[in-house]
Amino acid sequence: MILTTSNFDAKHRTSPAANPFRHTYLHELSHNIPIIVIMCLTAVCFLILPAVLSLVDQNLTPVTESGVVASMNQTADDTAREVVKQYVFGVRPASILFFPVMAFVLSLVQFSYLTNRRAIDVFGTLPIRRGAMMRAKMLAGVTILAVPVALSYLVIFFCNLIIVGFHQYLILELLVVLLNALVVMLLPYGLTALISTISGTIMENILYPLALLSAPVILYGFIMEVIRYTMFGYAGEAANHFVLALLSPFCEFFADDGWYLVNHGITQTLLEQQELGVGTTFLSLVSQNLIVMGIWLVISAGLMAAAVFGLRRRKNERAGLKGASRVLNHIACFLAALIGGALVLAIFSVGFLGTAYYNLRYVWFFVAILITFVAYQLIVLQSVKAMLKTWPLLLVCVVLGSGFVTFVETDAFGAYTKIPEESQVHMVSIDYSGIMGTTRSTETLQSDRPVYYNDPDLIQTVLEFHQQVVEDRIREPGNYQAIRLEYKLKDGSSMVRQYTADTQKAAEILATLNENDSFLSENHVIFTNDLSGYDIVQVSDPYYTVMNELTTEQIDLEALQQALQQDVMEQTLEDMLDPQEPEIGWIHLWKNEPEDLNEEENWDEWNMWNETAEMSILVKGSYQNTIAYLESIGAIDLMQPDYTAVQDLLIVSPTEDGGFDSLSLYGNTDPTLSLFTKNWLSGLVLPEEFDGWITETIPEADANRLSDAYQDPDKVQSILEDCYNQHGYDENSCVVYVKTMNATSELILPNS
Repeated sequence: MILTTSNFDAKHRTSPAANPFRHTYLHELSHNIPIIVIMCLTAVCFLILPAVLSLVDQNLTPVTESGVVASMNQTADDTAREVVKQYVFGVRPASILFFPVMAFVLSLVQFSYLTNRRAIDVFGTLPIRRGAMMRAKMLAGVTILAVPVALSYLVIFFCNLIIVGFHQYLILELLVVLLNALVVMLLPYGLTALISTISGTIMENILYPLALLSAPVILYGFIMEVIRYTMFGYAGEAANHFVLALLSPFCEFFADDGWYLVNHGITQTLLEQQELGVGTTFLSLVSQNLIVMGIWLVISAGLMAAAVFGLRRRKNERAGLKGASRVLNHIACFLAALIGGALVLAIFSVGFLGTAYYNLRYVWFFVAILITFVAYQLIVLQSVKAMLKTWPLLLVCVVLGSGFVTFVETDAFGAYTKIPEESQVHMVSIDYSGIMGTTRSTETLQSDRPVYYNDPDLIQTVLEFHQQVVEDRIREPGNYQAIRLEYKLKDGSSMVRQYTADTQKAAEILATLNENDSFLSENHVIFTNDLSGYDIVQVSDPYYTVMNELTTEQIDLEALQQALQQDVMEQTLEDMLDPQEPEIGWIHLWKNEPEDLNEEENWDEWNMWNETAEMSILVKGSYQNTIAYLESIGAIDLMQPDYTAVQDLLIVSPTEDGGFDSLSLYGNTDPTLSLFTKNWLSGLVLPEEFDGWITETIPEADANRLSDAYQDPDKVQSILEDCYNQHGYDENSCVVYVKTMNATSELILPNS
């Protein structure tokens, strides 16, 4: 037999020695068949099937006019289908929940041999360099992870094309989705591979990647909580989405700014925003995601390159050696100490443990750092002597902790006490709803859609309030009654601050906003609600002893609203704080629920209706225009109290620890002025449950049940008239509950 060169090449082309890289790559694929099967099954069950079923449900299921899914035996004529095409794409939940775990497990399995000395010796005899073998293994790992996921998203892509139709954004979305899915797998895979080349035990290969992936986010969360409760002027914003995404790519999907990637997908989100008239482009929507994921892709590639370098320099003696890497130990100890200190500081900063703990929060912060540091090092090093040698690392922790304390106590080195010049302010928004005198305000609406004012007088008032609270500099932990300010400056930037009006001087400055026409027109419900949209009108005295309904023929709601608006604009701050004339009574308004509106099927529309479904307006003694109109239609006579209708009367004295105690105080007051919008009409206590409620709710309170008083109309009148115009409360004020046939109202009685 003649051995030719071609025969020799063909014979050796498939041998391990001929192409060790290719052989190692194929060996890794065949050796990890179980993981490949699990990846494929996971992709089918948790990626493809949910997306396809959702596509079918959204686009091919018949829907009747009422929103009910039509039965199979209904004809096309019986079923008026609402054909609203919806794309179902985006980074599906499986890519965030399952595949990163599979990447982590695969990396552990592939590089577990590095923790076994005998296995390392065997691999060392193979005719392949360490670096080449590492690259071949990681290439096989990336193939195992990426191919099933990429094919799954291609299937989803073509299902969208077939069921919904082509859209120019779909191809771009496919690329963005593949980038996101690849990054969330490569990061844990590459990090675990790198740590496997540095550490010595399988337990370290498990713990260190988990710690390094989660610790930055946990530490940032605790730091933000500390800042939220201790930094003067901090506006309480949620943790910055971009910063969180830079700390961990997984956070990119769970914040409001990134949830569209998981929920609807990019294409569907853009189409919905275009229907609402929002001019969002594809690039503007995904620009932050591309930046973040691009950074993490580079980091993941760097980790895998570092793993190749680490294996080349790895000494075989590290296999099975606990704490083989001092660098990993120091990083883990450093993070653990800071997290331990930040956790304790966050707990003490909230303020629910009391003022004593709050005042000593920084002492406990450094104590927690020390205890966590010592405990970690003793557990890992198992030697006091070795632990003492790590004192420079402890010093670094203390220095960083001291810097953070300085940052917080100086209010970000004075940034949060800075007040803009009036000439710099273009517009301002203030989260303060004012003294309403109604049971409806736009407070919830204002938090969703801030109102910006460019009125010079209003801007000047807000700046004066800002200046006063900075001068007062009162910091109260856990205060939820803060005033949020947002300035839109002329240079295009924004400034957001939040303070509490804890001094009378600051509260009085803020109260002057109630005389500003721009403020009232944007906040007071007499201006923001259209009274002509209400169907039922009732009038009552201030205590609900009488309740009379007026027909829409008797009362002109547009004329009533004009009179109320004029009175609200004309009333002075003095009229609000110290009214001289007694209240006339209440005007109660209700809307009938539309027949085609169902809470379960149309939640958003029903909730919008429910927000303004009822409201009550207090007719004050100074509302001369409103009183004149009510007199012209004979309604004033229907608002005269009937003291014989009082069925029960209860006075609750101040509690020893809490002072003035009101059930409806929250959401029904102006906390900055300690003012109480009295007579809360919403079924505060149902009349038939009054007796049981007293027994269950305030059994330990100093309750004076005036059983004889409510049987004497003159005495009832005397007590209730003492409650006239009582809106201001203090720690000595009493609460009066008046039960009538119509409702139970809550009033303030001075404790004199």
